[in-house]
Amino acid sequence: IKLLINKLSELLANDDTEANDLLERSQDVFIQYFGKEMFSKISEALQNFDFESALNLANEKLVK
Repeated sequence: IKLLINKLSELLANDDTEANDLLERSQDVFIQYFGKEMFSKISEALQNFDFESALNLANEKLVK
């Protein structure tokens, strides 16, 4: 899980659209890690190409 989270953070930091693909491919793992509500917020931000917001949301979980 940690490798996936690190990869997602790296892709988001680089405004890489691959982040959306990774999120979709590993949806079950990310929902388990972030929770359904946070996953939805991150996914929505990515769909709007708002990488900064998606990264900030992901980092909220990483800090906790």
